[in-house]
Amino acid sequence: MQEYQEQRPGFAEGQSREEPADDPALLESVLRETVAMCAVDEPLDEPEREAIEEVARRHAGQPFALQPVLTGLVEAVLRTQFADRLRSAAFWPDLTARVAETLFDDPVMRPRLERFWAEVSRTSHGERA
Repeated sequence: MQEYQEQRPGFAEGQSREEPADDPALLESVLRETVAMCAVDEPLDEPEREAIEEVARRHAGQPFALQPVLTGLVEAVLRTQFADRLRSAAFWPDLTARVAETLFDDPVMRPRLERFWAEVSRTSHGERA
């Protein structure tokens, strides 16, 4: 949180109404980085893979949907990628929901994420495509 406070003078610890998720520049940055990660067909790093597998176990057998699947996947990835830069827990649900909704509504990203969920669901149950 200290890094963020330095970027936003006047944001003091304990000001719960002025959460970083309300910052359009921060949201845009997180969205841009998240979309870029989703667009690349590179293997996941170990923390991301473990976090996503946990989501797959938690929601085993559920079809791809905004809630709870995509929101869970987004939260898992955001926490592994941005936790060191975004320390306040108060805004995580809002930030996660905004990113998940944006990805879900994107006509290019949604089919990719549906395929990704199908693959993750299969592999988390020991099946291989």
